Amino acid sequence: MFKSHLKKIILIIVLIFVILSGVFSFISYQMFSVLSPFSSFLGIAQIYYTDTTQVEIQQKPRVFLAKTTTSLDEYMATKGFTLNPLNEDTTFSSYQNGDITEKVIVTNTEKYSVWKWIK
Repeated sequence: MFKSHLKKIILIIVLIFVILSGVFSFISYQMFSVLSPFSSFLGIAQIYYTDTTQVEIQQKPRVFLAKTTTSLDEYMATKGFTLNPLNEDTTFSSYQNGDITEKVIVTNTEKYSVWKWIK
């Protein structure tokens, strides 16, 4: 009797964990286009509670979280990129470094900015 009760409790705990993981992954993907809720949570925590100005929360495609006071133009300049003045598309910013072009969509909220690289 005790073993079957323990199995039910373990099954319920696992089921709750799976459901919460799915919900948090969905929220993370909707907000940041990042499937991992852990990297999103850690990135938000770093932006809110430390002096970190920007943090990469995903490598491919690149996604950064940044403080709203952090300039993407300045960040890209440290990497050798300049803003492409010929970019006529207002949905993203285009940066040039020789033959390399990087396109970034910026989404701002009151507390942070999301920088998403696009191809």
